[in-house]
Amino acid sequence: MNGAAEFINGIDAAVGKWIVSVRAAWLNAPVRWITHLADYGAVWLALLFALLLLRRYRAVGLRYALCLFFCVLAVNLALKHIFFRVRPCDAIAEITALIKHPKDSSFPSGHAAMSFAAAFGVRRGLGKKAGIAAYVLASLIAVSRLYVGVHYLTDVLCGALIGTACAALAWKLSETGKGRR
Repeated sequence: MNGAAEFINGIDAAVGKWIVSVRAAWLNAPVRWITHLADYGAVWLALLFALLLLRRYRAVGLRYALCLFFCVLAVNLALKHIFFRVRPCDAIAEITALIKHPKDSSFPSGHAAMSFAAAFGVRRGLGKKAGIAAYVLASLIAVSRLYVGVHYLTDVLCGALIGTACAALAWKLSETGKGRR
């Protein structure tokens, strides 16, 4: 491992250990609930179905769906298989998982990627107020992944960036396709 990777892994481990050290029993259940909102993209898929059901928002829903689709392709079907990273609760003795952790790669965080892809789509399609709410929820979900011990800081940061990039690309492509008609 090179010096830069060792440095990043050291920061990841230190942040993970610190988060575990400041856990509070009263916070565990609410954080588990927040993290589970994004299991299989549940909260974001529920929003997608709501958008598609409402005629007024159907076009936004289709573009939002493309954001989520690009994210799933990039993260779950490609990157997690390329960069197989062991989860912190499996690699660092001081970090215990508060949830049943998945067996797939820790990098990048699919929860963070999907959440930020969704928040991007909400902001672009539904406006600033809805976007702020979506970004707050996406951020809470991303931080919850650290708190429950199943991701490193770089997993969620890169997941957020990748999700945003996938959504931006999807949105741009959907705009380009719109202009060709």
